Amino acid sequence: MEASGSSPDESIMTPEESNTIEYYDKRAERWAETHAKRDQEILDQFRELLPKGKIIDIGCGAGRDTPFFLENGYDYLGIDASEKMLEMARKINPNAKFIKMNIQDMDFPKGSFDGFVADASFLHINKKDIKKVLKNVRSIVRPGGIGLILIREGNEERVEQGRFFALYREDEFTKILKDSGFEVLSHARNDAKLGMHIQWIWMVYFVKVK
Repeated sequence: MEASGSSPDESIMTPEESNTIEYYDKRAERWAETHAKRDQEILDQFRELLPKGKIIDIGCGAGRDTPFFLENGYDYLGIDASEKMLEMARKINPNAKFIKMNIQDMDFPKGSFDGFVADASFLHINKKDIKKVLKNVRSIVRPGGIGLILIREGNEERVEQGRFFALYREDEFTKILKDSGFEVLSHARNDAKLGMHIQWIWMVYFVKVK
């Protein structure tokens, strides 16, 4: 599958976005080691909703969940803006396809994918840009396609240890999804995802493209 979007190096990124990518580049190997545990229950829920098809893993990082998708027969593509994270992903998953790409630069033909996963990646997008990003995702995923989104709960934008975060209230993000052309199939709150950052509260959304 060909993508015609700009590479992250060609993008006009905010300093916060650039610093966030740099953060992951510097810590890629350690990140892959400390974030290797999958959330199997959430992945199994995704498989129930979309048992097969072409999927895009938006912000795939070091490819932690990639083996699940390959083992279950999905036509998989992972994208990430961090070259070092992608190096780890390719090392761990030599048979998978990965592309270096900024989330805001995704440019695939309309309806290219049957589903998408965005696990803790949209939280690095400025709130002013999130609807634009979601509408682009809606365009590249076919009508009826399934999505899995994990977002961090809160009510602000801030920088933590060099990374930019956008935090959302549940009602706020639910409305954004609906306004961007998604049907919310289910959502839940999870305050202990992968046993890390237990003080964080995650919102787990399963959506369908209208």
